[in-house]
Amino acid sequence: MPLLSTARRQVALAPPLPVENEYLNRAGITFRRGQFTLLVAAPGGGKTLVANNLAAFTRQPTLFFSADSDEWTARTRTCSILTGIPLVQVDEQLDNEKSAAWFADRLRSVDHIDWCFRTDLDIEFIELRLMAHAEMRGSWPHLIVVDNLSNVSEGDGDEYAELRQN
Repeated sequence: MPLLSTARRQVALAPPLPVENEYLNRAGITFRRGQFTLLVAAPGGGKTLVANNLAAFTRQPTLFFSADSDEWTARTRTCSILTGIPLVQVDEQLDNEKSAAWFADRLRSVDHIDWCFRTDLDIEFIELRLMAHAEMRGSWPHLIVVDNLSNVSEGDGDEYAELRQN
């Protein structure tokens, strides 16, 4: 089988997701559409923060499974990421009606993120949710985040079965 020409290979290979974040860009971190990337660190090591930044600043259609964090937590983190306001201050200001409206306006910039806050994930649900995303939004997501992979089960009651395979 002949190799693809350089011009054709560039189209055929997974394109990099554009990331509008100086820290990720400075670190030379590249995420590609259609490729599997696993973020690994100790608990509290910032995996969710990196994933949330990536989802917010790629500005690409994203399906984000947030099994470890509820909607309030995800919303306050995202507001902090978008505005640079410390998380504690965002949390306090969201109780104020005027500030809440201002933050809601900022959150419109991440309408490309389709959030799912279900805590009991399995492969079948992820597949169904992916198809629902495509039907509702008219295209497949360019980025899928599963936070946290250890929350995904095969449905047999063993929540870590997927991780132990092979």
